[in-house]
Amino acid sequence: MWDGAAEATSEDGGDPAPEGFEDEALALEGREDVRADASAPVVGFTTQGEVAVAFEEAAEELEGKGWTQVESGMPACGTFVKRDGTYRWLFVSGVQVGKDASMVVHYDGQLDGKG
Repeated sequence: MWDGAAEATSEDGGDPAPEGFEDEALALEGREDVRADASAPVVGFTTQGEVAVAFEEAAEELEGKGWTQVESGMPACGTFVKRDGTYRWLFVSGVQVGKDASMVVHYDGQLDGKG
């Protein structure tokens, strides 16, 4: 049911990626150091390269899945919303850590989409 990246979260002491997250939000395959915490609720990962590029790639993937970006005015972070689905609100932020981009995605904790 979970891909390898999502399974790694539970093996490393984190929670598995939330149900439907990869279908509705961001795919985790190919992303490194994937971690999830259902109590936060948050999913984090790293990618190689510049944080601005990583954020833009995430934004393009989300927009391709029906999300609308609400500009934050801050580099490498933004809010995304949509009308339908399990998830309706995301806040994506990234920071440069050496040669890698560390990305964190906060999502609405209501799996019924009413939160």
